[in-house]
Amino acid sequence: MINKNGLYSLLFISFFLIFINFLPINVETQPVLSLFFSVILIVGFSRFSDFQKRDVRFVILLSIVLIIYTCIQLLFDSDYQAIVELFKYLLGPIIFLSLRTNNFSISFSLLKKVVAGIAIIAAVSFILPELYLFLFKFLIPRLAKNIGDIKGIFVLSPEPSYFSAFQIILLITIEKALSQMENGKKVMYTRKQLLYLKYIILFVSILTK
Repeated sequence: MINKNGLYSLLFISFFLIFINFLPINVETQPVLSLFFSVILIVGFSRFSDFQKRDVRFVILLSIVLIIYTCIQLLFDSDYQAIVELFKYLLGPIIFLSLRTNNFSISFSLLKKVVAGIAIIAAVSFILPELYLFLFKFLIPRLAKNIGDIKGIFVLSPEPSYFSAFQIILLITIEKALSQMENGKKVMYTRKQLLYLKYIILFVSILTK
């Protein structure tokens, strides 16, 4: 059975798979796994007291407003695209709640493996774009159309510029780890190791331009 730390790891990895099309629907971004793991964390591990935080209550109120708005839309128009839109808008609040109501953290080992994986994928995209296209064209439908027309390498996304979302997640994670070191927390990594990871991400980011 997967424990809480295992769910943290799976949720973190899922952030980098949001452009993989798991469902046969015409939606480019499909954060299905992120939504699934976030709900499990909220239902299985969040405590009632965690929901008393002011920002958490605000996000819950916002989510309720979105749900009511969608229900009103469905009363006057039976277009079920509104439900798809609702899930898209609720994704951010649900992930926020799962992180905010749990002491979310990942190991340095996982961070290192994720950065290494992204670096390898970036290298394949840069050196062997045909192989990259062969591996991902069915998982990322718009990739085949864009890979020859847009400048920059593709990293698990239909456009090079979309890598910025992954870059932000990784840099925030690295900066958080650096901050923990400065605050005297005992850690299993060094500042130099974190900076190496940071430079790798920044280098990949340059290649996507």
